[in-house]
Amino acid sequence: EIHPMTSANPVSGGTLTPYLAFKDAGRAIAFYREAFGAKEKYRLADKSGKIGHAEIAIGDALMMLADEWPDFGAISAQTLGGCPILLHLSVANVDAFVEHAVKAGATLLRPVKDEFYGDRAATIAEDRLDAPKLWRARQHDAPGSLCHSRCGRP
Repeated sequence: EIHPMTSANPVSGGTLTPYLAFKDAGRAIAFYREAFGAKEKYRLADKSGKIGHAEIAIGDALMMLADEWPDFGAISAQTLGGCPILLHLSVANVDAFVEHAVKAGATLLRPVKDEFYGDRAATIAEDRLDAPKLWRARQHDAPGSLCHSRCGRP
């Protein structure tokens, strides 16, 4: 049985999709494309180029974004004075991913390391954009990790 608050057939992405507002959503899309390999799926802009709605895919995850539209409650982290959100991204090779993101302009806040709970992870910030949004990149159950060896994996 499906819970009444979820959809068995979401229109786009999964049941929960992040939606972020930026002072310059076009710049954010370009950064995500360069740093994270994002693919732009959709963009709706007015005649001036201001983005009313866009969708990008990072791996199999969908993220929606737009320029600031205060009348609709879309307010950027820059306007708010910061962003309390940490976006968690699962990747196949966290070392290569983080190295690529840093070369594309992300700031390394917490270096890649093996965590006690089995992930190999790092924290980066996208501070080239409005206000830093934090990303936690992780490789789950990395070979050689405590969890990996506990579970009897080589």
